[in-house]
Amino acid sequence: MLARGFDVETWDGCAAMACKARERTGLPVRVATFDALNATETYDAIWAHASLIHERLETLPRTLACIFRALRPGGWHFASYMLGTGSVRDRIGRYYNCPSWAELTELYACTGAWMPVEVERRREPTADEGSELWAAVTARKAIRSSCGTHS
Repeated sequence: MLARGFDVETWDGCAAMACKARERTGLPVRVATFDALNATETYDAIWAHASLIHERLETLPRTLACIFRALRPGGWHFASYMLGTGSVRDRIGRYYNCPSWAELTELYACTGAWMPVEVERRREPTADEGSELWAAVTARKAIRSSCGTHS
């Protein structure tokens, strides 16, 4: 994103990952989770690759609503999720939500006026040399027309 000339504001919920991001980008990196996002129509895009998977399933609707509110009309959102049922912890104790395909679709349907959501399913390798089914979600906040309707 930086190489393409975008203005980037970087966050990570984990201090160690924020430090790595700071080393790689040379940018300040705020240590915060998405529940700290209190902006309104501020961002053109919010990228959440493999980060919302650590959010508890029961709080994910509130977090998606915060993301939706923070996007400008026409703003883009990307997130990736490990599909499954319920939640799991990996061998070092990290929490992962694993919504089903239906739950994931419902989460986005209930959190604002998203233009048609594109969801790509794919197999991704895991640290233990297995693989998991993931969903990559690309959504766009509806653009308000001059008549006050969504398009």
